[in-house]
Amino acid sequence: MTIQPSSRNATLSENSNTGKRSNVTYAQFEFGQAVRIENGCAVYDSMYLSNRGPKIHSLTKDPKSIFYVFGLPDLWSRPTLANYRFVNAGGSFMITGGSAEGNFYLCDKTHATYYQNWKKKHEVIHPAQNLWNYFSLGERLYYLHQRESFTEIFGQKVSTFMIKGDILNNPFFKTEKREIKLYWNNNSDQAFLFLAKNLYALEQQKDGGLVTKLMLEDFDLPSQNIKVIHFDKINKKIYLGSTTTGLYVVSKHQFETLTISEDKKLDIFFTQSQPNIFYSQLPYQNNAVLTSTGFIVGKDEQKNRIIDKRLKILERTNPFDRRAITKDAKAQIWVKSNENIFQLSQDERKIIRHWKFKNEVKAIYHGKDSQIWLGVDNEGLYKINPEDPGSTPQFFGPDSLKNITYLESLTEHELLVGTTTGLYSVNVSKKEYRLFEGTKGLSIKSFHIFDRENIWIAALQKGIMLLKGKKSLVTFPLDKNNYLASPHCVVSDGLGYLWIPTNKGLFQMNINDLLKYAALNETEHSNKLQTGPTKPLHELFYMYHAMDEGFKTNEFNGSCQPCGVKLANGYISLPSLNGLVWFRPEQISRYIPDGHIILDKAELNQQPIAVEGDTVRFPLNPENIKFHFSTAFFGNYNNLNLSYTLVKQGSDTEPASWLPIDNKDFTVRYSSLNSGKYTLIVRKQDGFGINNFSTKSIHLVVPQVWYETTATIVFFVIILILALTLAVYFYNLHRLKAIRREKAELEKIVLSRTVSLKNALKELEKSKNHSDHQVHVMSRMLASITHDVQSPLKFIAIASGYISDMVQEQRYEDVSEAGTMISGLSHQIGNMLRDLLDYIKVQVYGKRMDFEEINLKKLIDLKIDLFKSVVERRGNHFTNELTDNIQVSSDYQLLSIVIHNLIDNAVKYTNQGEIKICVRTSNNQTELIISNSGIGLAREKMDLINLDPNVNEINHAINSERKTGLGLIIIKEVAELIGIRIKVTQTEVTSFHLFFNQ
Repeated sequence: MTIQPSSRNATLSENSNTGKRSNVTYAQFEFGQAVRIENGCAVYDSMYLSNRGPKIHSLTKDPKSIFYVFGLPDLWSRPTLANYRFVNAGGSFMITGGSAEGNFYLCDKTHATYYQNWKKKHEVIHPAQNLWNYFSLGERLYYLHQRESFTEIFGQKVSTFMIKGDILNNPFFKTEKREIKLYWNNNSDQAFLFLAKNLYALEQQKDGGLVTKLMLEDFDLPSQNIKVIHFDKINKKIYLGSTTTGLYVVSKHQFETLTISEDKKLDIFFTQSQPNIFYSQLPYQNNAVLTSTGFIVGKDEQKNRIIDKRLKILERTNPFDRRAITKDAKAQIWVKSNENIFQLSQDERKIIRHWKFKNEVKAIYHGKDSQIWLGVDNEGLYKINPEDPGSTPQFFGPDSLKNITYLESLTEHELLVGTTTGLYSVNVSKKEYRLFEGTKGLSIKSFHIFDRENIWIAALQKGIMLLKGKKSLVTFPLDKNNYLASPHCVVSDGLGYLWIPTNKGLFQMNINDLLKYAALNETEHSNKLQTGPTKPLHELFYMYHAMDEGFKTNEFNGSCQPCGVKLANGYISLPSLNGLVWFRPEQISRYIPDGHIILDKAELNQQPIAVEGDTVRFPLNPENIKFHFSTAFFGNYNNLNLSYTLVKQGSDTEPASWLPIDNKDFTVRYSSLNSGKYTLIVRKQDGFGINNFSTKSIHLVVPQVWYETTATIVFFVIILILALTLAVYFYNLHRLKAIRREKAELEKIVLSRTVSLKNALKELEKSKNHSDHQVHVMSRMLASITHDVQSPLKFIAIASGYISDMVQEQRYEDVSEAGTMISGLSHQIGNMLRDLLDYIKVQVYGKRMDFEEINLKKLIDLKIDLFKSVVERRGNHFTNELTDNIQVSSDYQLLSIVIHNLIDNAVKYTNQGEIKICVRTSNNQTELIISNSGIGLAREKMDLINLDPNVNEINHAINSERKTGLGLIIIKEVAELIGIRIKVTQTEVTSFHLFFNQ
């Protein structure tokens, strides 16, 4: 079975030749079936041929005498006996003559008749030996004569034109012109001539003449059985349809890669290795570039050849370092070679100056201040004055700018410095620098200043960024493949686009889109500060160009300066791993993916399911669902960005819910769908512009299962209500019985708890009394300490007041004595307050005592050291008769308080006397004795210490607080807490006895 294009119908849109084309086309099968093709959808039309039949019958009594020509070559165009009989029997060819179904020509051996809307308009006499030489373009009919000329029939006028154009340059035209083969595409109104493997398009002129234009070289169409040819002028692609080998798509190279010969040598000693790996370049004259290794590469358009020259002095001087080159104001070339800097003479014949650094020079640039700026690895920024023959490189600093990658002047006084850690601004007049906000940590590949307000930055792993007004940094999203994570540089074509070469292809970006995105980004950033973070709502389109458009490799080169350059002849030159990529931006066609989104088919469990317009109705519980979409696009698949979302009826579409569609598969899959109504929305980016999408909505209907229907739900709700009512009744009945049982048990428990509560109240009463007692004790203790501290403080104040007079009268001994007294009193107050604090902690907060074995001698030695200076000042003699083996079990902190206070009292009341500490052991009891020969204790104090433990000594102390003081109360209380019995005796010495149980 074969299929051929058939007639066009009614609705019109733009066409490549006539300016019009039909939106509706019919395809006719061999056995008479017809398929209507509209908006990418093909539908069998059973009425097409039956509707045409009566109209054809109106033209002739014998419809079989009319042969409808679909195009050339035709399946039946081969010279056969049947064709010969058909033509000689008076048959006519029906050839489309316009865009509408009823506009056509009827051609026979003698006449050509034009019909419009199935009505005869005019007829001309035109003898034709071979009806297959007829073809039409728009409303004009043509006949090819002996492969030398054309006859044009339009209206009632017949004109003859000789073959013109590129085919005349074919060497076989003069000798083998009879081998010219005519191809004609009825649907696209295009005709072609084929000669000696070259294909030529026939382009219509205003006067109706035809001019040949070379389209394809060295492709044997007949051997591949090519039957249909279509040229897409927008995308510059040729589509070749074969009956045996399928569809060929031939793309025109929009980019040209210039390469140079690799066998050229400077001389016996110098040979360039891999010369077609290019990095830095300078515009050289109007049609070439100069590389840092001395290659002059360009294009001579008049002679249509590549310029391949050498600058000998530069090639000898720098055969390997390709990274940086610049020119100064006098057009003198400056180039780096690892650690070396060379300055060439103006005639480019010799090296006039040379400097060598310790480390490699990474960047070299001629600034707007007329200085040559250098970035030296691990050193920093240098400058050279090219106007001063005696100048040498001067370190400019600052020290932090050590890893410089790129240099460019913003103004005469401001130099921008790119580094591996950020972008800096350097004031060359003040030698001041600052880091641009937001660029800290960025590895800058390059940056480009096309106007003072916008600085475009290429950053490693970050892609393209925009620094607006030197303040606001905007990061643009990467492409879906993250190829933009390795950008090299940014080139503005002056036509509103930026060109960014990467390691994996070339990107084209619309500047207005980027600026609008940046403005929206600033607004949304401000909103985020007020309302919190939100998800990005805007998407950009980047046009991607790859090897199929003329590159020899997708890997461009960077980390050099200059990288991409624009020449005076309009070309942009970009370095790559295999040649220089050249192109004119205005000649680059943009293959925009602006075709309609079409649902090809829907599948359920790998079986097709009917699609009613834009609605798909599924059976119950559908599983393994697939939707196959397509769109008319023959550009690079990376420029085709489709995504989808599924929205259930009554919900909203959120931007984050868009999921990408594989741009080679175009399939949306769902393992299953619950019952309900959904809308499957597929969107496609239609090219440049922010959020420039076209969408296709497919309505999905999944029926409810029986238990989801309204009647079933109402029935179950009624049953559920009855069940709940009965359950509540029986539950309440059960709970009533349970409550009665619980009441009886509760009465028993209440009775038992009443007894327990009475006992608890008694204990609480005791606790309350104890607490009241403690509070009362503390209040009285505070009153006592206030009294005891008041006198020493008054004395300190009085004594301090006399010191000034004593100093003026030079009574220094009195001053010393007063100071000693003040120190002693201060020490006394401090000890008193410390003891009070420790005592309060014990009395009020309580303390969990931790008993341990304590070496008495070590503890007492420690305390003696504290009072050593006071003892010596008072002229006392301290004796510690304890041995190292005396151990007692007690709480270390509380025992320390008791001993500290006893020693303190002994020191305080002894002058020019003896303080003695000894120990006695007997009857499983250790007795520690602390005695002093000073002032004895008053009777009431001795009575307090010697009171029986069962007597309420605290109340006694309170009643006599102004006589006893605070220290003895603390000693007595703390001693009893840790189980020590304390006793005081007094003869000529006063002795405190501490009894420890062993």
